Amino acid sequence: MGETCCCCIPLKLGVWILAILELVGSGLKLASDAYYHYMLVDDPKEEVTDAILGYLIVEYAVYGGSIIFALLLIIALITENAALMVPHLIWVVLGIILLFASGVWQAVQASEADQAASVAVIITVVAYLLVILLSIYFFSVKRELYNQMKEEEEVYDLH
Repeated sequence: MGETCCCCIPLKLGVWILAILELVGSGLKLASDAYYHYMLVDDPKEEVTDAILGYLIVEYAVYGGSIIFALLLIIALITENAALMVPHLIWVVLGIILLFASGVWQAVQASEADQAASVAVIITVVAYLLVILLSIYFFSVKRELYNQMKEEEEVYDLH
């Protein structure tokens, strides 16, 4: 991958951009879920079922964790400490695995629903594949910076 992230963006700047986008995106998603939760509880016509509550708890955990790990990545970039990137990299790998499992589940659910849903199945599978490939690429960008930072730390420790 070398010294650049995408096109001609320097690797470290690319990881900074990814970290900020992850932080902002996760924050917006968490705020959106909190607003949905508030509107649901505030509306006397709506019943908060166990399924909805379970969904919200999972969303809070996933996006809350994403915020924590994005902040940890930002701290790693500021302090230039490669070890602080490891939890974020593990979180990303878990996310890719869950994304793959979710894509398979969505495709199976859509294909069992109706024969007319075959277009929806194809669109779902293609969308999940694109997101998974993009996630793997972003992971490799972060991993490359981690390797470079680790190498610099080892050289610094030798002196």
